[in-house]
Amino acid sequence: MVPSKNPTDASRPRNVLVVCLDTVRADFFAEYAKRLQRLADVSFTQCRAASSWTVPSHASLFTGKLPSEHGVHTHNRRFDSIDREETFLTDLDGYTTFGVSANAFVSPTYGFDSWLDELSTIEPKHRYPEATSLNEVGQRTDATGGTKYIEYLKRAVKHDHPVLSLKNTAFGFLHETTKTGPIRKQVDDGASAVVRSAEQHIEDASVPFFGFCNLMDAHTPLHPCQWFDSSLQQVPNSWSSSQYDVWELMDESERHDEYWHLREQVYGATIEYMDRVLTDFAHRVLDSAPNTTIVVTADHGENHGREADDFLANHKSSLSEGLLHVPLLLINPPDGYESVEDEYVSHLDLGDLVLGLANGETPDVFRDRLPAELVGMSAGPEPPSNQEYWDRMIRCVYDGATKTVWDSLENRTEYELDRDRLSWQEKVETDEGTPTGESEFFDTTIGEAKTAAKDEKTDEAAVDSATESRLKELGYL
Repeated sequence: MVPSKNPTDASRPRNVLVVCLDTVRADFFAEYAKRLQRLADVSFTQCRAASSWTVPSHASLFTGKLPSEHGVHTHNRRFDSIDREETFLTDLDGYTTFGVSANAFVSPTYGFDSWLDELSTIEPKHRYPEATSLNEVGQRTDATGGTKYIEYLKRAVKHDHPVLSLKNTAFGFLHETTKTGPIRKQVDDGASAVVRSAEQHIEDASVPFFGFCNLMDAHTPLHPCQWFDSSLQQVPNSWSSSQYDVWELMDESERHDEYWHLREQVYGATIEYMDRVLTDFAHRVLDSAPNTTIVVTADHGENHGREADDFLANHKSSLSEGLLHVPLLLINPPDGYESVEDEYVSHLDLGDLVLGLANGETPDVFRDRLPAELVGMSAGPEPPSNQEYWDRMIRCVYDGATKTVWDSLENRTEYELDRDRLSWQEKVETDEGTPTGESEFFDTTIGEAKTAAKDEKTDEAAVDSATESRLKELGYL
């Protein structure tokens, strides 16, 4: 349907809060996030991300452009290479903008704060961003061992938030010491801290406001946690998804079936936990700021070594449905959409959606055909072999029940899709060469775009010790 404008809601600006569930694919969300789905007024069941890992996907969310157009991707991970005026935020006149992120890439280190009025960063060892932490003190002193702890305690006591500073260390200690057993991990990976910080921003914000939250709990490494529903994870307390690195999981001679069986349990339990946290959060937000629309989506999904994932793992070098098919829900929007919308929607149109919602409208963001793109394999350790293949550029176009995927090595594959099978695809044909319709969606050929991206590669951001530690934990260093 072509949605209509609601004149009642259009009479005043609405607050818009976008919640991004990092690394959550559509099929697992449908199975494990039941509360959010019941709370939502609108579900776009055929939403597709514009890319398949954090950095390019976030840049596309905010600019409405493909990675080869906005230039933020594997070879340039800096968001501040894009001016704020190139994002939809510049059209939110009079809005206060804030973000809360548990993602080490979606942080000031990589320039994401340049787009927002305020950005709070959360990590397992620093859950209260307004306070200090052992990580933060460690960046400012050369002290080691017991001397470092004494220095931290001095600074914590003198800090404006001494109790919260001490709590940061307590949570960091619990995170570090319980994530590999013998008891289940005692703290989450930041979901509770993200929503707490977002509520503080909402309380402090002048209205209207735009907020953006990134929750990283579903990202590897995954561990059993005491806050998860125990009926969903029959997994040893000491189990960790990091027992294999991504390249071991890509080894076609090994399927790691038992590993994937356990990992999917923890992944599902993680999503169910975030579902509980976010449902309660949404109720509190709407109680305090009833003129708010909450948008729930994911920047990308995750491959789980299934046949429909081409037996690939995580989110490396792929544009599978496990990666691109993501949830998109609206809670408390203006009237105009059906409760279930099953036409294609692209993250490239998120800006139009947010701006429409802010104006009390339900814009037509539906497409018959849409593209997605990956420039390089994503951040992380180099592959043990075949670097050129894993670092190739990949493009795809959706057209009805068909998805055509091609790469810079001139491989082309056609997949069959099924609207009733979320995050699923089946290979039906392989060939060589680029589709004749490439120019309909892309300004340059795939070969030219890949060469240009590598030639324009920027220097890596200066990474502080805390960010470096977190990126290592996430498998990116």
